[in-house]
Amino acid sequence: MRFVESRISYGFEEGCTSDKKEDVAETFDILAEKTPLQFYLSGDSEILISCSELAPEAGRGKRYFVAGEGGPTEIINTTLFSVIKKGTISLYRDEKCSTPHIALHEILHVLGFDHNQNPKSILYPTLDCKQV
Repeated sequence: MRFVESRISYGFEEGCTSDKKEDVAETFDILAEKTPLQFYLSGDSEILISCSELAPEAGRGKRYFVAGEGGPTEIINTTLFSVIKKGTISLYRDEKCSTPHIALHEILHVLGFDHNQNPKSILYPTLDCKQV
């Protein structure tokens, strides 16, 4: 799965605090440094970021909380690969780590990455500040 272009636009819905906007900007800087992707703020965004203080419940019997959600929202299936046209992330909790783990985790979902079973990975289902 991938976006059409390596330059990907993003935008915020109303309600995102300056801290969450800074976390997202830092996340895009990290990804731009480590990948060929570039991100830019635009009113007509391919990645839409929403923020809320009201997180959904984690589920019956679960011992964790939902910090965010993210993923592609519009995909075109081609013969070679799936093309991501649009994605969205929702940030619910304030960041507790020195780097923006929640935003990075959710934006990686928008880029097509799934959870994995490595507890040291940023894509492990539950977050820890030591993950990379």
